Amino acid sequence: MKKTIGIIGGMTPKSTALIYNNIIDIYQKKFNDYAFPKIIIYSVSFQNYIDGMKKDNWDSIAEELLKITHSLNKAGADFCIIAANTMHKVFDKIENRSPLPILNIIDAVAEKITDAKIKNVTLLGTRYTMIDSFYRDRLRKFGIKTLVPDKNYIDIIHDIILNELGKEIINNESRKIIINIIEGLNAKGSQGLILGCTELPLIINEKDTSVKIFDTVKILSSQALAYSLN
Repeated sequence: MKKTIGIIGGMTPKSTALIYNNIIDIYQKKFNDYAFPKIIIYSVSFQNYIDGMKKDNWDSIAEELLKITHSLNKAGADFCIIAANTMHKVFDKIENRSPLPILNIIDAVAEKITDAKIKNVTLLGTRYTMIDSFYRDRLRKFGIKTLVPDKNYIDIIHDIILNELGKEIINNESRKIIINIIEGLNAKGSQGLILGCTELPLIINEKDTSVKIFDTVKILSSQALAYSLN
């Protein structure tokens, strides 16, 4: 029996849809049938989370996410994923209180980086993902060193994610800016690139850099499907 997947999504809806579609695509390529695992999506009102982040009210965000795990549990999910890298900042606050197992996207990314025998990577994402230490600290446990852009570039990337990609606006000038930032960090010794925001694959892909890309949409989708089938 396949386990039913619960997805805490809506942060943003576009990336949640990407993850859903990726799970289905990976399954079909593997089995070539329509016996997909069941998937339950709880799509949040993202504005509440944006407001909470701006006010640095992460405890409130954690409690809201915890309530959603209970809702997914009641709906029949066997485990869940959080379809946003930034929300993993509160992962430790809710993991042991959740009625469901919650898969951690950072651990899945770390396993892929380790398999690639890479030690130094660039991390791109929202301001909170790049500035706060939760992502880098968890990767460090796997022996992985993480590089992030300078603060001015962090603000630029954050603005592109929130005000363009989150609204499905794909701007070629923004792509060029991000690629230049990536190339600058590659010159400092980065061997890989984590697309640490589930919107970033909308604008950056393997053709845009010479280093290996770790796409968190694909990684999280694979992780969820594997757990469902195991």
